Amino acid sequence: MTNNYLADEKNRFANELRLKSKFKDAIDLHQEAIALAPSEPKFWYDLSETYLNWNKPEAAELGFRHALKIIPSSAQLLTGLGSALQRQKKLREAIQCYAEATSSDPTYVPAWINLGTVQKQLGDCEDAFFSHQNAVQLDPTNKIANWNLSLTLLLLGNYKEGWSLYEFRHERSSDLERLKEERHGSYKRTQKLLVKAEQGLGDVLQFVRFLPELKKLTDHLTLAVDSRLKKLLTSGLCSADKIIDIEQEEQEEFCATIYLMSAPFLLNFQREQQLSSKPYLVADRHLEQSWRTHLQNLDSKKCLRVGIAWQGNPRYEADYQRSIPLTYFVPLLELPNIHFVSLQKQHGLEQLANIKKNFRLDNLGEALDSQGHAFVDTAAVLTNLDLLITSDTAIAHLAGAMGVETWLALSKVPDWRWGLEGAETFWYENMRLFRQREFGDWSSVFVDIKNNLIARCSDQ
Repeated sequence: MTNNYLADEKNRFANELRLKSKFKDAIDLHQEAIALAPSEPKFWYDLSETYLNWNKPEAAELGFRHALKIIPSSAQLLTGLGSALQRQKKLREAIQCYAEATSSDPTYVPAWINLGTVQKQLGDCEDAFFSHQNAVQLDPTNKIANWNLSLTLLLLGNYKEGWSLYEFRHERSSDLERLKEERHGSYKRTQKLLVKAEQGLGDVLQFVRFLPELKKLTDHLTLAVDSRLKKLLTSGLCSADKIIDIEQEEQEEFCATIYLMSAPFLLNFQREQQLSSKPYLVADRHLEQSWRTHLQNLDSKKCLRVGIAWQGNPRYEADYQRSIPLTYFVPLLELPNIHFVSLQKQHGLEQLANIKKNFRLDNLGEALDSQGHAFVDTAAVLTNLDLLITSDTAIAHLAGAMGVETWLALSKVPDWRWGLEGAETFWYENMRLFRQREFGDWSSVFVDIKNNLIARCSDQ
């Protein structure tokens, strides 16, 4: 049995272990394979891929660089190195690797996809569009390429093409195509329609606004959502005839099924269209009164009452771009005649320990939504605030949907729904956007917010 055969077997088994997330054992076998055949670039590549899957991009970088000494112009290896650098936030270096990969092999789709992704992260959105478009032209059915192109188009405001490509996130639905025809009278009306919620809770809160239009397409609309949202949506103004736990959807039969975030595509929604300014979510009236009493006991409502939230879910890949250290809020907390209440829950609460106790900041987080029902208490508190100042998390969508005045702090290249410029958003009439001028510069954002808050107090 030759060394090369043994090395191949060890490497193959290591790749199987990687698929089972047994990374430490996989790394050991990769290294044994390399010891037997150190000049085989595939083994170095697979070792590095396992390190990336194990979230060890520094080690992956070393492996890719070693492999590139063997095959310097490999588009696959250059793309791998770019991925390792990208995971370390070394974005300019990553772009250089991806660009070299596309020069070495202009047909290598992963390089174009990754190049476009980093270009968009750095705000080079027109270049990102070109890169993602190249990827789609090379592989028209590639889901990742089409998905990334859709996000870039939506960020740039091209909703017509963006919504269509956004459908690549799922298998293309025949129900969706049929419903589009129904809107033009080509088919008879659907009797029972199931609309399935998807992605994050904030996405659901934003897109349930389309349910009234979807309801026009069916005799009976059922909304399937995360069980944590059922109480909020049931007590609100939701247009669904029935709301069920998404885990129970298979217990009923429906004439058609679509995903909630396919609504804009189905309805041909464009940015220029006027969305209703009426609130479409409301708080439970009993909880609203209960929290009103609680807050009045804290401040007697003799000053401006402002809610704050700063941290999203840290497990979200782009959380580092949207979440804001609480220290940036300190200049606001120093302002007189304002009672601040923290609506932050779970993640980020530890930062309160670094805030002076003499600030008028009451932490409501541990008392909010503790019964397994998402946002029911938060919604009740929001109705008793004058203003919410927050980072780009689900609470911003909740406040926007309820008609609560909201100031949203955004990174230089935000999520696609906020676009790249402007202080207003067509999504929520009551929301004002405060954008970074430079990457990572939250200081100037909060200078703007502070100045506007001072002016807001003078108008009170």
